[in-house]
Amino acid sequence: MTTFDQETLAAGELRERGSQQWQSYTMRLLNKTDLPEMLALYDAVVAAMEDPNMLWRYDDAVVEKFLGEDGMVIGVFCAQRLIGFRVLYIHHPGDPDNPLSCIGQSREETAHLALCVILPKFRGSSLQKKMGVPLLRAAMAEKPFTRLCSIVSPHNYPSISDKIFQGMVVVKLMPKFKGIWRYIFYRDMTVPVGVRTAEPVFALSADYPRQIELLEQGYQGVQLERRDSGDGMVFRR
Repeated sequence: MTTFDQETLAAGELRERGSQQWQSYTMRLLNKTDLPEMLALYDAVVAAMEDPNMLWRYDDAVVEKFLGEDGMVIGVFCAQRLIGFRVLYIHHPGDPDNPLSCIGQSREETAHLALCVILPKFRGSSLQKKMGVPLLRAAMAEKPFTRLCSIVSPHNYPSISDKIFQGMVVVKLMPKFKGIWRYIFYRDMTVPVGVRTAEPVFALSADYPRQIELLEQGYQGVQLERRDSGDGMVFRR
């Protein structure tokens, strides 16, 4: 995917945490010449995580594959320095690594929002969402897809919020990545995001058995909610 290579896809300003200073940023698609800077940023962000289970560290070879013909990576730069990137990867029919294989949907081509990495001092500016809009637009223009998915920690609330913003819903909660639990998000791009009529059901983020029970009953996770009992997911069907 190279049509938009080196083209500025978005620009704006964001506030740096700590100093509270405003910084100008630009976004463009990354290529294999950006790989060393991507890997250095990735390692720095993983090392800074309070909970290492929140962000999976893919092998370097997988990150390089994301920059190949089946991937698209958008990067955000401040003062010509890479401060974040986001990955979309296309799984072809029958790919066993397709996250939707767990719900029997791996026979179709699927776009996977696979990874988002942001330097900690630039979090809190909705960069994940800001990268997602031009990334999906560029990917759809390059090679339209009908299925979109993502794998997210049940406790990574900014990432969950981003997937809901993209019109995705939770369809599965299961162990991934050496037994670490993850939500599987899904969206059929051919169907408008509809209004659900069933009464909402709330489950705490930490209550995996209850969430699995609801998902097996045909419910889908559609909204984050904070209650006195704790943070959780609202399910509807």
